[in-house]
Amino acid sequence: MTCRKDYFSKVSGYESGSKTARALLNIPGMVAALVDTDCNIIDANDFMAARFDMAREKLIGKNFLELLPEDIAKRRKQYHDQYHGARA
Repeated sequence: MTCRKDYFSKVSGYESGSKTARALLNIPGMVAALVDTDCNIIDANDFMAARFDMAREKLIGKNFLELLPEDIAKRRKQYHDQYHGARA
């Protein structure tokens, strides 16, 4: 995951410790995460961590779709593939 996170930082300018990024992620009462093009979590807020009963650090690197119930993950993947292209 370090490689992917480093790449994302280089192309987007995102830094997980930046005040702006943390402010956007930590909107009260709202699950929020940054994911890469493969739906892997790059960063997440504390509300999301609580919702999934996991430490925020444990969420980073996980595939978001794998955290969802199977039927919901299937629909989200279909949406993702339709609008972002299926990945081999």
